[in-house]
Amino acid sequence: MTKEKLQQYSLILQEAKELEHTQKNLEKAYLSRQVKVMELATEIEAFIQSLSDPLHRRILHLRYVECLEWWQIANKTSYSRSQVIRIHGQVWQLI
Repeated sequence: MTKEKLQQYSLILQEAKELEHTQKNLEKAYLSRQVKVMELATEIEAFIQSLSDPLHRRILHLRYVECLEWWQIANKTSYSRSQVIRIHGQVWQLI
């Protein structure tokens, strides 16, 4: 043990308290953001499920929930890429 270490002890304790306080604030912010994100995700999924046309639901789910590209959605739905884009546009006109 050195004299310098002993002299730094109170500063080290204060820094530890500050770090703990910072950690608690970050945890609160993280949890708050997580709740908001989950609420938004639930709202989006509920909207998609509220659509009456199953094809519209499928296309929006694949695009926005599964984050697929247009060509991937076309492959999964057996429609052409241009048809999928057109149908997607129709959904937005109905809203």
